[in-house]
Amino acid sequence: MNVEVRPGKPLDAQALAVFPFQFRWDEPAWRSFELSQALALQAVETGRYSVFGPGEFKLVPGQTSNPFLGSDLVLSLADRGISPMAALVFRCSAERRTTSAVQQVFDAAGKPSGAGRVEEEQIVARLVVFHSASREKVASASGMVQVDPFRAADSSDPLPELTGLVRALMAKVLEKLEERAPGVLVERAPGFDYLWNPKASLDFSLEGKAPLRQALESADALDQELLLDARVRFFHPALEPGALSTLVRSPAGLLVTQVREAADTGLRAGDLIVAIAGEPALPQALQRALRGATGTTVPLQVRRGKQPVEILLPVR
Repeated sequence: MNVEVRPGKPLDAQALAVFPFQFRWDEPAWRSFELSQALALQAVETGRYSVFGPGEFKLVPGQTSNPFLGSDLVLSLADRGISPMAALVFRCSAERRTTSAVQQVFDAAGKPSGAGRVEEEQIVARLVVFHSASREKVASASGMVQVDPFRAADSSDPLPELTGLVRALMAKVLEKLEERAPGVLVERAPGFDYLWNPKASLDFSLEGKAPLRQALESADALDQELLLDARVRFFHPALEPGALSTLVRSPAGLLVTQVREAADTGLRAGDLIVAIAGEPALPQALQRALRGATGTTVPLQVRRGKQPVEILLPVR
C-alpha cells in the first residue's frame, strides 16, 4: 500500500465529498454507491468535516476528469452555508488485472502428468484527494489485492478483497490528512442510537446504468427479498436476523433503536427518521445537521408506526 500526502501549507477543509466509486470494468450502479458510501461513513467517524456521499450532489454526464466541473458540488456546498473553497474531494477507482502461469500437474501417485495453465486475478485500487480552492491533488493512495478464487460467494459483497482494500486506503489517507487538512473536530451526539437502512442505494443511478429499483420491479417476490437482504447486509454484516428483517421491510432512513435516558429528543425506540432538515435521512446528513446547529434544533420527519410525526431535535 502506497499513501502520499503532498507537503504544503495547511488547507482549509470544512467539507469532504466522496464521489461515486469508479470501476474500470462493468458493475451496476448500486455497487458504486455502496463502496463510496462506505468511505463516506469512515469520514463521518472522524468528526472533522461535514461529509457528503454519493447521490447527494449531481454529476454532469460526460464530465469525469475534473470533479468540480463534473458535478454541482460547489452549488451544493454553497446552498448549505459551506465555503465552496474549503472542500476535499475523494475519488476512488479500481481495475482488474489477470496473470497466467504454467503449473506442473501431478497424478494421484505424485508423478508429473503434464502441465496446466493457472490464472490469478488481482485488483488495483486508487484513491485521489483534491482540494477545491487550488484544485491541487493533495493526497493519493494505491494498493493491490489478490482475489481468492476459492472463497464462498456472498451476494452482499461480491469482492470483499476490494472492499477491505479501499477501506484500508481511506483510513490511512484520513489519518495522514489530519496534519495538512485537519478540519474542525465536532463531537456532538444526537442523543439516540440508530440503524441506518441503506435503501438509498435502490434509487442511485449513473450515466448508462439503471438504479437497482428497476431490477427489483421485474423480479419475483423471493428474488426481491434476497436482493434487499444482501444490500442491507453489506453495511450491517453482523446484524441479528430479526433486526435485519425489520430493515428489509422498512423504507430508507434511520431506525431509532435506543434513546438516551438523559436526552430529551422527542423520539422513541422504533421510530423511523425519514428526513433530516429537509434532506434524506442519511448518517452524514445527521452529522452535518448536528455540526451546524449548536444551541438550536434540527427538524426531523419521523414515521411512528403508520403516522407521520414532526420532531425538533434539540442540539446542545
